[in-house]
Amino acid sequence: MVYAIQSPFTGELLYPRTGSAWRLGQEQNLRGLREWGCKYKAAEIDDAARRAEIIGILSQTFRR
Repeated sequence: MVYAIQSPFTGELLYPRTGSAWRLGQEQNLRGLREWGCKYKAAEIDDAARRAEIIGILSQTFRR
């Protein structure tokens, strides 16, 4: 449950803190954003290295 969420205010990609994860699944977070009127969709982005860094593993061993 480590993935980016784009801020509706700044457009910045937000990740959970290092060693942590989001408490809700991607679909639940997406539903919540849509309830606020945000027109969000799930999309693949090339961020495996950043996600691996957050959970403390080598990016080569990260499972997409």
